[in-house]
Amino acid sequence: MYVPGFGEASPEAKAANNLHSFFTYIAVRIVTAQLEGVTFVYVRSAYCKNDFEWDNLKRLACKMVDESNKRFMRDYVGNKSCGQ
Repeated sequence: MYVPGFGEASPEAKAANNLHSFFTYIAVRIVTAQLEGVTFVYVRSAYCKNDFEWDNLKRLACKMVDESNKRFMRDYVGNKSCGQ
């Protein structure tokens, strides 16, 4: 069936071409998402093994515990001296 106004290809041929482009787009999106996932896993592992500052983490955690203990003891002694 001839439909005027479509120029070089029939509506079916244009639809087939668009469907082919759509499937290619979807395939690229899937592969990109998979590669991003692989990259994320690799970077996370590398950061944990090579770049994370474990010594700094330990120092900060100990500092926070010491400050918390001092605050707890200050509050505890303050409550005991007030007769509570």
